[in-house]
Amino acid sequence: MLNNNDETNYKQDNTWDPTKAVQVEIGSQQYNRDGESESAATASVQHEQFLKIPQELRNRAQWCLAGNDKRPLQLNKTNASTIDPRTWFTFDAVYAKALEYGLGMGYVLSKLDPFTCIDLDIKTDSSDEHKNRVQKIVNEFASFTERSVSGNGFHIWLKGNVEKGRKKDGVEVYSSERFIVCTGNIEKNLPIEDRQPLLATLYYQMSPDEEEIELPPDLPEIECDQKILERLFSSENKERVESLWNATWEKIGHTDHSKADMALLQTIAFYTPNNEQLKRLFLQSKLGQRAKAKRPDYLPRTIKKVRQNQSRDARASEECILHGSRIAEVLLKNWRAKRNSRIKFYSPQELAKLPLMSWVVKGVLPESGLASVYGAPSAGKSFLVLDLLAHLSAGDYWFGRKTTKRNIAYVAFEGMEGINQRVRAFQKQFKPLENDKFNVVRAPTINLLEDNDRKEFVAAMKESLLTNSVICLDTLAASAPGMDENSSEGMGKLIGEVTKIQQEVGGLIILVHHSGKDDKRGLRGWSGLQGALDCAIKVTKNADGRCYWEVTKSKDGKDGIGRSFQLTTVLLEHDEDGEPVTSCVVSPINNAEQFDDAFSNDKIDEFVLKWIEKELSNGNYPTGRSLESQRRDMEITLTQQQLRDAISRLEAQQKLLRLRNKKGQYLAIRR
Repeated sequence: MLNNNDETNYKQDNTWDPTKAVQVEIGSQQYNRDGESESAATASVQHEQFLKIPQELRNRAQWCLAGNDKRPLQLNKTNASTIDPRTWFTFDAVYAKALEYGLGMGYVLSKLDPFTCIDLDIKTDSSDEHKNRVQKIVNEFASFTERSVSGNGFHIWLKGNVEKGRKKDGVEVYSSERFIVCTGNIEKNLPIEDRQPLLATLYYQMSPDEEEIELPPDLPEIECDQKILERLFSSENKERVESLWNATWEKIGHTDHSKADMALLQTIAFYTPNNEQLKRLFLQSKLGQRAKAKRPDYLPRTIKKVRQNQSRDARASEECILHGSRIAEVLLKNWRAKRNSRIKFYSPQELAKLPLMSWVVKGVLPESGLASVYGAPSAGKSFLVLDLLAHLSAGDYWFGRKTTKRNIAYVAFEGMEGINQRVRAFQKQFKPLENDKFNVVRAPTINLLEDNDRKEFVAAMKESLLTNSVICLDTLAASAPGMDENSSEGMGKLIGEVTKIQQEVGGLIILVHHSGKDDKRGLRGWSGLQGALDCAIKVTKNADGRCYWEVTKSKDGKDGIGRSFQLTTVLLEHDEDGEPVTSCVVSPINNAEQFDDAFSNDKIDEFVLKWIEKELSNGNYPTGRSLESQRRDMEITLTQQQLRDAISRLEAQQKLLRLRNKKGQYLAIRR
C-alpha cells in the first residue's frame, strides 16, 4: 500500500511523476445522477464484479478511477477529463488502484470507440409507469446491462452512435465525452449488441420539449391586394376559398366561425408575408364583416396563431427531412462498419471537409505516421535526431521551419550513455529542456516482435501520458534483438508491430536506422521498409566534415528538401583522470534559413543570380549541372527543382543567357 506521500508519485514502476499529470478543469459538467447520493459511488463497491465487464470494453484504455462524487480520477486521484485521452488508463492499471484505494472505476465514452450507454434512472418516488417504461427499454435493447451504483437504475451498453448526449424523463443517452461509473453488477449478461436503429428511434423520442415558436418577421408587401385576390380565386382550391370568403363555410365541413376565420387567414397568409395586408384582405371578406372580427384583440391574436403554425410546419418539415437523412446516414455507416471496420468510404463532399495536412515540422515531418532518420555510422544522425526532438519539445523553429510543440519520448534500446551526453551538451550549448515535455525512455530488454512486450510498451506510453506525441525508436534494429534486417519476413513483421503501436498511441514514430552498404540504395535491409514510411530523412557526411540532411521520401510533401549542418564540440566536464568529456551539438551552417514554399520566387531568383555572378567572377563557367552539385555547400540550400525553375525564369526574363566555349555551354549574365 502507498502512503499519502507516495500515492501522488505513481507510474509504471510504481512511482508517479507529478510533472506528467495533466490537470484539467472539469468546469460545470456534472457526474452526479439525480436521486443518488454522492457517497453512493463507492459505498457498495464489489471489486470482483468489475471482472464481469465485457472484454471489449476492458480492452480499451479509456478507464479512470471513480471518486466519491462520481468524478473521473487519474491513478494519483487527481481529476481526469472526459475529453483528454492522456488522463485515461488501461483497465488493469485502474483496477489495481481501485482495489488499493477502495474506490470504484468507470469508462470514458469517446468518439473513437463504437459504444453508447443508455443510463436509466429510477428514484424512490418514480411512478409505476416510469418503472415499466425502464423495464421495456431494457428488454427491447437486449444488450449487456448492468445495474447502476445505487442498485436502482441500469446501464445498457450497446454499439451505436448519437450526435450529442441527451437527457429526458429519467433516461440519458451518451456516445462521447461522458464518464460512466461501472459496477459489473449484471442485469442482462448478453454481448454488447449493435442497436443503431432502435437507438435512433429512442433518441428522436427524447427530443426537447417544444419551445414557444418564434414568429417570422413582419415583412413588406410583395404584391398589391388585387394581384393577391386574383391568385387566390384562380388557385386549384378556389371552391374552398370562395366558400370561406362568402361565409358559406358549412359547405366544406367547418362547424364554427372561429375555425373558418383561421382557415381563411391561413390561406391568405400563404400569399403575403405582411400582417397588415393579411388583416386588410381578410376584412374584405364576409367573414371579416362580422362584429367579432373587428374587435381590437381578435384579429391580431388569430394572425399570431396563423404565423406560428406557418413556422411550426416549416420547421417540422425541415426536421423530418433532417431526421430521416441522419437515420439513413447512420444506418449506411453502420452497415459499412459491419462489412469491414477498416474500410472507410468518403464522398467528394466528405473529402472536402477533411482537415488539411498537419505537420510537426512544416513540409518535412507529418503530425502522425511513421518516419525514419537514417544514414551511415558517424554521419551525425544521432546528433541530428536529438536536435530535432529538442526543438519539437519546445516548439522552436528547426532549420528555419515552423514546428508544432509535442511531448517527446526518446526510446533508447541501446547507447543510453551516449544519449545522456548529447542531452547534456544540448542544454549547455542552448537551453534547458522542459522536464514535462522531453522524456528519455530506457528499454534495453524490450523486443517489439513479442506481443506481450509490445502491449507493455503501449501501456507505458499511455500511463506516462505520451499518446499523440513524437516517439523516437533508437535504433529500429535494436528494438527487435536477433532479427535479420535483410529478411522481408522479419522486418515486415517488425514494421507491422510498430504500425500497431502508432495506431494505438497516435502521433508520429521516428525510426533511427542505418543505410545499406550502397549508400545510394537507401535504408538498410528489407526493400519494403521505404514503402511503409510516410517520410524518410537521409543524413550524410562529406570528407571535410560537413553534414547534410535531405528528405528522400515524403508521402504528402516534397522530396529533396534539406540543409547543411556541422557538429560543434561541447566540453561537458573532466573525468577523474583529468581527461575532457565532450559531446556534440548540431549547428546549421551560417544559421541561414532554407528556402521553402513560403518564400517568393523573386527572392530565390535574386539568390541564384548572385550565385552565378560569383561563379563567373571566380573564373568559372557555371552550368545547371555544376550548380546542382554545389547545392549542399551553399549558405542557403535549394532543392534541385527550385534551382532549375529559377534558371528557367531568369532565362525567360532575359537576365540569363547561354554562351559557348570549348567545353560547351555555360550560363552568363546579360548586361
